[in-house]
Amino acid sequence: EEGNDFYGLALGYETDTYGFTVAYSSKESTDITAGADNEAYDIGDPKTETTYTGIVGYYSPEELPITLSAGYEIGDPDGGEETTQYTLGLSSEVGEGTLNVSMGTNGSFNDNQDETLAYDASYAYPINDGMEVVPFIYILEGAGSADDTTGFGASLSFSF
Repeated sequence: EEGNDFYGLALGYETDTYGFTVAYSSKESTDITAGADNEAYDIGDPKTETTYTGIVGYYSPEELPITLSAGYEIGDPDGGEETTQYTLGLSSEVGEGTLNVSMGTNGSFNDNQDETLAYDASYAYPINDGMEVVPFIYILEGAGSADDTTGFGASLSFSF
């Protein structure tokens, strides 16, 4: 049966102080609106493939109570411009919880686009052995002359 195909492979390594994962994925998409039948797959539908390669990692120095993390991805679409996106983060135990701050691109971008950034901060606090609350705040830069977007919220998770 015709359709979209997705493949991926990830390999990682982890120790007590650092870890990383290298990943590759392929996404083959079919544009069903371009063939003879606009609502179903047919032989005339063009296919495009985009591949993604990325690396993520973290480092927790034994001398400091922090964890540094980062990620970087390159997207390579058929007939299109290569895209890039990245993120950087810092986590540290504060009181009974964990404070997290991060920044990175707000989605992928290419050389002809402005790089817009996103920032966030959160604090994961254990309420008891089975519950945790995570209040957060974020800022998304607006592209061009668009206004920035700011938001906040909280999540509550529990397990038995």
